[in-house]
Amino acid sequence: MAITKDSGRQDALWARLVVGYADGKNVFDDGTATEAIDLPAGAIVTGGYVRVNTVFNSTTSDALVVGDGVDDNRYIAACDLQTLGHYHFIMGDVLTANTTSATVGPGYKYPGADTVDIKWTAGTANTATTGEFEIVLSYIVEDRACEVQG
Repeated sequence: MAITKDSGRQDALWARLVVGYADGKNVFDDGTATEAIDLPAGAIVTGGYVRVNTVFNSTTSDALVVGDGVDDNRYIAACDLQTLGHYHFIMGDVLTANTTSATVGPGYKYPGADTVDIKWTAGTANTATTGEFEIVLSYIVEDRACEVQG
Protein backbone atom coordinates (compact mmCIF):
# COMPACT_ATOMS: atom_id res chain seq x y z
CA MET A 1 0.00 0.00 0.00
CA ALA A 2 1.48 3.32 -1.05
CA ILE A 3 1.17 6.48 0.97
CA THR A 4 -0.06 9.70 -0.58
CA LYS A 5 2.67 12.28 -0.30
CA ASP A 6 1.82 15.84 0.62
CA SER A 7 3.63 18.27 -1.67
CA GLY A 8 2.61 21.33 0.35
CA ARG A 9 5.37 23.20 2.16
CA GLN A 10 5.29 26.10 4.57
CA ASP A 11 7.75 28.42 6.18
CA ALA A 12 7.95 28.49 9.95
CA LEU A 13 6.21 31.50 11.48
CA TRP A 14 8.02 33.48 14.16
CA ALA A 15 6.64 35.58 16.96
CA ARG A 16 8.83 37.86 19.11
CA LEU A 17 8.00 39.88 22.20
CA VAL A 18 10.37 42.09 24.20
CA VAL A 19 9.40 42.74 27.82
CA GLY A 20 11.07 45.32 30.03
CA TYR A 21 10.81 45.65 33.80
CA ALA A 22 8.48 48.65 33.46
CA ASP A 23 6.07 46.61 31.28
CA GLY A 24 5.35 44.19 34.12
CA LYS A 25 6.03 46.22 37.23
CA ASN A 26 2.81 46.67 39.18
CA VAL A 27 1.09 44.53 36.53
CA PHE A 28 2.30 40.95 36.52
CA ASP A 29 5.54 40.69 38.48
CA ASP A 30 3.56 38.94 41.20
CA GLY A 31 3.45 35.60 39.35
CA THR A 32 0.17 36.19 37.55
CA ALA A 33 0.00 34.47 34.15
CA THR A 34 -0.08 37.06 31.36
CA GLU A 35 -0.93 36.38 27.71
CA ALA A 36 2.14 37.09 25.59
CA ILE A 37 1.83 35.55 22.11
CA ASP A 38 -1.34 34.66 20.19
CA LEU A 39 -1.42 31.33 18.34
CA PRO A 40 -4.06 30.18 15.82
CA ALA A 41 -5.92 26.87 15.98
CA GLY A 42 -3.71 24.09 14.62
CA ALA A 43 -0.45 25.82 15.59
CA ILE A 44 2.39 23.40 16.33
CA VAL A 45 5.24 24.98 18.28
CA THR A 46 8.58 23.91 16.81
CA GLY A 47 10.94 25.80 19.10
CA GLY A 48 11.90 29.06 20.66
CA TYR A 49 13.83 30.73 23.41
CA VAL A 50 13.86 33.33 26.14
CA ARG A 51 16.90 35.57 26.21
CA VAL A 52 17.66 37.78 29.20
CA ASN A 53 19.09 40.95 27.63
CA THR A 54 19.38 43.00 30.83
CA VAL A 55 19.27 41.40 34.26
CA PHE A 56 16.33 42.13 36.54
CA ASN A 57 17.10 43.41 40.03
CA SER A 58 14.04 42.79 42.18
CA THR A 59 14.73 42.08 45.81
CA THR A 60 16.06 38.50 46.19
CA SER A 61 14.90 36.94 42.88
CA ASP A 62 13.20 37.20 39.50
CA ALA A 63 11.87 34.03 37.86
CA LEU A 64 10.05 33.49 34.58
CA VAL A 65 7.82 30.58 33.55
CA VAL A 66 6.59 30.10 29.95
CA GLY A 67 3.54 28.00 29.13
CA ASP A 68 -0.11 28.36 28.28
CA GLY A 69 -3.55 28.20 29.88
CA VAL A 70 -3.48 24.40 30.13
CA ASP A 71 0.12 23.90 31.26
CA ASP A 72 1.70 26.98 32.77
CA ASN A 73 5.26 25.65 32.32
CA ARG A 74 4.84 23.78 29.02
CA TYR A 75 7.94 25.44 27.54
CA ILE A 76 10.11 26.74 30.38
CA ALA A 77 9.64 25.80 34.01
CA ALA A 78 12.30 28.06 35.50
CA CYS A 79 14.20 30.95 33.96
CA ASP A 80 16.41 33.12 36.17
CA LEU A 81 15.90 36.71 35.05
CA GLN A 82 18.77 37.83 37.28
CA THR A 83 21.28 36.03 35.04
CA LEU A 84 22.10 36.94 31.45
CA GLY A 85 21.56 34.01 29.11
CA HIS A 86 19.39 32.00 26.76
CA TYR A 87 16.78 29.41 27.64
CA HIS A 88 16.04 27.35 24.51
CA PHE A 89 13.27 24.88 23.81
CA ILE A 90 13.43 22.89 20.58
CA MET A 91 11.65 19.88 19.09
CA GLY A 92 12.33 16.82 21.18
CA ASP A 93 14.70 18.41 23.69
CA VAL A 94 15.34 21.35 25.92
CA LEU A 95 18.77 22.92 25.54
CA THR A 96 19.97 25.73 27.71
CA ALA A 97 23.01 27.52 28.97
CA ASN A 98 21.17 27.75 32.27
CA THR A 99 19.14 25.16 34.19
CA THR A 100 15.62 24.76 32.87
CA SER A 101 13.09 22.12 31.95
CA ALA A 102 9.93 21.71 29.91
CA THR A 103 7.01 19.39 30.57
CA VAL A 104 5.67 18.83 27.04
CA GLY A 105 7.13 21.67 25.05
CA PRO A 106 7.75 21.81 21.33
CA GLY A 107 5.61 19.61 19.14
CA TYR A 108 2.45 20.41 21.05
CA LYS A 109 -0.47 21.13 18.70
CA TYR A 110 -3.05 23.67 19.84
CA PRO A 111 -6.56 22.37 19.08
CA GLY A 112 -8.01 25.89 19.20
CA ALA A 113 -6.73 29.44 19.17
CA ASP A 114 -4.69 30.04 22.31
CA THR A 115 -1.87 32.11 23.77
CA VAL A 116 1.59 31.44 25.08
CA ASP A 117 1.66 32.89 28.57
CA ILE A 118 4.44 34.17 30.79
CA LYS A 119 4.63 34.42 34.57
CA TRP A 120 7.22 36.71 36.08
CA THR A 121 7.61 36.30 39.82
CA ALA A 122 9.72 38.89 41.62
CA GLY A 123 11.16 38.11 45.06
CA THR A 124 9.40 41.28 46.16
CA ALA A 125 6.84 42.63 43.71
CA ASN A 126 7.28 46.16 42.37
CA THR A 127 10.98 46.47 43.25
CA ALA A 128 12.71 45.97 39.86
CA THR A 129 14.41 49.04 38.41
CA THR A 130 16.21 47.27 35.55
CA GLY A 131 15.61 44.27 33.34
CA GLU A 132 14.59 43.16 29.87
CA PHE A 133 13.97 39.78 28.24
CA GLU A 134 12.65 38.64 24.90
CA ILE A 135 10.66 35.56 24.03
CA VAL A 136 10.85 34.18 20.50
CA LEU A 137 8.62 31.35 19.33
CA SER A 138 8.57 29.42 16.05
CA TYR A 139 5.56 27.44 14.88
CA ILE A 140 3.85 25.93 11.87
CA VAL A 141 0.11 25.71 11.26
CA GLU A 142 -1.64 22.46 10.38
CA ASP A 143 -3.06 22.28 6.83
CA ARG A 144 -1.21 25.41 5.70
CA ALA A 145 0.87 25.40 2.53
CA CYS A 146 2.76 28.29 0.96
CA GLU A 147 4.57 26.38 -1.76
CA VAL A 148 4.42 23.08 -3.63
CA GLN A 149 7.39 20.76 -3.96
CA GLY A 150 7.45 17.76 -6.29
